[in-house]
Amino acid sequence: TYKLFVLPAIKLLLGDNSNQIKIKAILLHDINKNDNKKYFIRGIICNNEDGELTVRSTGTQSSGALISMSLANCLIVFDEESTGGKIGEKVNVIML
Repeated sequence: TYKLFVLPAIKLLLGDNSNQIKIKAILLHDINKNDNKKYFIRGIICNNEDGELTVRSTGTQSSGALISMSLANCLIVFDEESTGGKIGEKVNVIML
């Protein structure tokens, strides 16, 4: 949450208008979403053998899952209207 809310607010107050790095990557497994909240799923992004960016979840998204937090190098973003993502679909990703 620091990188999503606090850091951008501090940068804005300091006059820095640079944005977070947002990209698209191919989802390696299904992620289901069954409510109208915006989701930020901890993920791992890398290049596959064809040089395409792929992303997968770090596993459990529990706030107490420190291994999941330490493995993440990105956040997979699903908007409020989304029902999640299917394998092979391009999804929005914010680099950490």
